[in-house]
Amino acid sequence: MPVLRFESKQEAVVEGNGNGKKKRRKRIIIWSSIAAAVLVLVVTGALIASSRGTKIDPSKLAKVEKGDLAKSVVATGKIEPITKVEIKSKASGIVKKLYVEYGDKVKKGQVLAELDKEEIQARVEQARAQLEGSSASLNGTRADLERAKVDAEGPDVPLLKRAYVRAQGMAKDGVVSASALDDAQKNYEMSLNKQNVSKAQLQVLQAKIGQAQGQVAQDRANLKQLEEQLGYTTIESPIDGIVLSRDVEIGDAVSSILVLGSSATLVMTLGDTSEVYVKGKVDESDIGK
Repeated sequence: MPVLRFESKQEAVVEGNGNGKKKRRKRIIIWSSIAAAVLVLVVTGALIASSRGTKIDPSKLAKVEKGDLAKSVVATGKIEPITKVEIKSKASGIVKKLYVEYGDKVKKGQVLAELDKEEIQARVEQARAQLEGSSASLNGTRADLERAKVDAEGPDVPLLKRAYVRAQGMAKDGVVSASALDDAQKNYEMSLNKQNVSKAQLQVLQAKIGQAQGQVAQDRANLKQLEEQLGYTTIESPIDGIVLSRDVEIGDAVSSILVLGSSATLVMTLGDTSEVYVKGKVDESDIGK
């Protein structure tokens, strides 16, 4: 009997251990199935999400290439043209007209401003009249010289001399009166005196012509100078560029650079922007770069 109970206990224990292992195996299988199902769902969702995600714009895609890496230095400054021109007037006067503003583009030869021309215009007209007068005087002196040359040659002197000689012979023969002889002598002597006077006047008239020519040259030079000054009242651009500054307004007085030099009135400043540079400040930590 005791042996039988022992064996039944052994069987009971064996039977009990077998049921526990089966239960654990079932739980492991169940949880493994659940984990596998969850993993499948996650992978499937990820695939679906990736297939339905936003596409990248092809224009934003580029081929990876090897290249240089640039390091930049940031500096604040001002862009300056390499060529800058300060415009000053060669004539003194009052600003009458301004044709450009700050920032305007200008071409070489373009009119920028004009000064008052009334006073200089009057002086030009006066000089022109003076030149015309001296030229007329020169022409009159030349005409006198030509007449003096003719008189100096004395074309009627030989004729009157022959008439006087003939009258003398006829007077000896009693053919002509004494008064006729005196008239012939008078005419001959007058023509001879006229010839001598004309010869003396030649040198005087030639000197006058030289003096008149000098006066004409002086008046012409004066007129040319005044005409140049009249042209100076129109201020033109010497370059193609941009108006960087305009320093005068209509009605302002402008002094001549020919008189005051560098101290003359600054009318405006032009710059050629085809070539520029940056004038700025760089941080000390960036200088090494």
